[in-house]
Amino acid sequence: MQGMDRQPCVDMYGDIPFGLFALPDSTLRGEAAYIFTSDGTPILEQNADFLRKKRFLKPRLNEEHLTLRAVRQVDDLVSLTSRCDTGFFHWMMDSLPKVVIAEACGFTGSYLIPEPSTAPWAEESMTLLGISPIRLIHHSSLDTRARRLFIPTYFSGYNAHHNKPFLKLYRDKVRQAISVEPRSSNERILIARKPETKVRRILNHEEVRHTAEEFGFQTVYFEDLSLREQLQRALSAEAIIGAHGSGLCHSLFMDEGSTLIELFPFARRQSCDCYEALATIPQHYYHALESTHDREGDIVVPTTELRELLQRVRRR
Repeated sequence: MQGMDRQPCVDMYGDIPFGLFALPDSTLRGEAAYIFTSDGTPILEQNADFLRKKRFLKPRLNEEHLTLRAVRQVDDLVSLTSRCDTGFFHWMMDSLPKVVIAEACGFTGSYLIPEPSTAPWAEESMTLLGISPIRLIHHSSLDTRARRLFIPTYFSGYNAHHNKPFLKLYRDKVRQAISVEPRSSNERILIARKPETKVRRILNHEEVRHTAEEFGFQTVYFEDLSLREQLQRALSAEAIIGAHGSGLCHSLFMDEGSTLIELFPFARRQSCDCYEALATIPQHYYHALESTHDREGDIVVPTTELRELLQRVRRR
């Protein structure tokens, strides 16, 4: 972005500074916010690695794309909408870090964010990072045409641990927003899911809860808390136990050297190791526990193994 300082950072695909890259006169269309450049092509998903064009989509000028729609005009815009933006993990680890990139580069324009009905945490998280509500535009059926559409350096939570300098900056920004104070207690949290949850439930929850309580863990339902409250609880905890899922994103913001125990709903060799990789940023003590599961991802935790693991953690 011409005239603005570019902060030094190791990009995950090479040693280049992070920054913003402008597309003039661009239009975002559809639920995935496909980008139409000024000449009408190509169409690409905005969360792509734009610099190297690794994930360009082939132009698919179907009836939806050709349909004329009402258009709203914006001067400078960063889009935080994509096919994944309604998932909490992808919002926290793909989209929100781009705000830190944009603000570090001096961006003062607007952000296109998901509708509250699909991502209720989006606006609150932007506020936590100090973004004024007047700079937020909620995605809708309208096309959005930007005089300058800025694409932040590609960033993905699945590979974020390859970009440790920037991830540490992101972690610090969130901790500053929560006004972290020295931890006054040694709280331990078991992240639980309510019975009405459809997937990734702990079927033997009561047995797991009793086992965890033996070692000082409290059961917390994050869905009952605001995003700020979730982060405050995580930042005050010395240890977290949780099933593989987006609630473990908060472990990135815990004090350095905390403990994270991840309950896997499948064999680890078939799974995503993103939380284990994220744990290397604050140098957490990470432990994985494989559980039996069904096809919906619900799990039965082997409590004997959990108790043995917690005994080892207590002795460290």
